[in-house]
Amino acid sequence: MRNKHIHFIERLDFFITLISLGLLIVSRIFIRIFGSEMSNYDKVYYPILIPLLISCLFFFLALYSFIKAYKRAIIFINEIQINNKSIILKGLRYNTTWEKTLVIKNIDISLKEQANRRPHVYYLEFIDEDDARYSINTSFYWSYPEILAIYKDIKTAENKNR
Repeated sequence: MRNKHIHFIERLDFFITLISLGLLIVSRIFIRIFGSEMSNYDKVYYPILIPLLISCLFFFLALYSFIKAYKRAIIFINEIQINNKSIILKGLRYNTTWEKTLVIKNIDISLKEQANRRPHVYYLEFIDEDDARYSINTSFYWSYPEILAIYKDIKTAENKNR
């Protein structure tokens, strides 16, 4: 359908990445400060323990959101070919050409909505027999009518094969 290439750095959600990295740095500074304060006492000093645990929680939360944004940007699908019995996904893995063939009867396809964004972003998610997940439109490349048309085409091809 489309054949535009978007580089890996451009596919990363800049805002989420910036917030996550900032939160990682700030929480790491607080962990260092509260950890050094805790080492000055012979016993556990509870008023410092609570901010230390909160800083650790923020650190792991920021790390999780950064890894999630990074994983979403690894595979970029910019072309879909639907045959009688298979779907061919073409795109980029990082910045190299990538292609995957999925058998229609062995996949589970769902139309999902990313509701934490305004406006809402819709994407397709393929789950193959190996439980590998492939998402289309996580980089906001496809419009909603295109996603819906692809979904309907795959469902009609799936119904023909049954």
